[in-house]
Amino acid sequence: MLTTSVETTLTDDDLLYCVFSFLQARDLSVSAAVCTQWCRAASANDLWTPLCTTLWEGRLVPRRFLADPDRPRRSYFASLEDSRRCAISAAELVHLEWRFSFVTDHRRLFEGGVGEPQPPGETASFRPDSTFVSSVVGAPSSVRALRWSIAAGGHGVKVGAYPTLVVTRDPTSWGWSLTNRFVQLSTAHGA
Repeated sequence: MLTTSVETTLTDDDLLYCVFSFLQARDLSVSAAVCTQWCRAASANDLWTPLCTTLWEGRLVPRRFLADPDRPRRSYFASLEDSRRCAISAAELVHLEWRFSFVTDHRRLFEGGVGEPQPPGETASFRPDSTFVSSVVGAPSSVRALRWSIAAGGHGVKVGAYPTLVVTRDPTSWGWSLTNRFVQLSTAHGA
């Protein structure tokens, strides 16, 4: 009977990397505080890249975090911090895809009644030239471009002469919503 022996030498760093590959982000960060060797091992990009992938799945993640593959640990924590931000920037308004819906059936508003919320389906755009347009039949923004501006330090968006849209953020998807008593705009999934 022929037996073959393969000898593998694992360094301390290899063993740490192997153990650390089973840790979640919080535990990995705590491990990095133990000593220089553990910090080096716990900071390996190969450990943090899959954690980023898992964290970001199904969420609206700003491109600046996705575009930094050389520093996934930093991107992981910076994206978590960013997800708690509730003020939107003009650049985000312009670059994101928006779904538009009336909060109530807009035809009933003119008849004096209150209708049911309408499902989002039509699109809207905040253009770099500070104009807002939509494809929603019956919306003034489908007929003519309306002027828009950031209000309340990014916590609101003013479109035309209409009530200010209040900015909110979904803590699960990290998506944005802009709402007043007439309309709701929300970021399209995967935008």
